[in-house]
Amino acid sequence: MKEARCPVCGAGFRGASSCSRCGTDLSQLMAVHAAAWRLRVAGWKALFAGDAAAARADAERSFELHASESAQRLLWLATLLAHA
Repeated sequence: MKEARCPVCGAGFRGASSCSRCGTDLSQLMAVHAAAWRLRVAGWKALFAGDAAAARADAERSFELHASESAQRLLWLATLLAHA
């Protein structure tokens, strides 16, 4: 998976509220990444609670927001367990 980048200039996202290269406001991007992270956490909790279907749903939503490797791993595992 590619790292998040500034949608304006393509500089690597460093977790700051503005791009270090062009100064673009990245607060909405940060909010989306945070929402994806919260969904991954909820997905792992659901998986550990034995609810693979809920974990898969959370993982899918997380992956749609931010196609990270951790979201992809959670989605793969939850899908595997949901069909077991």
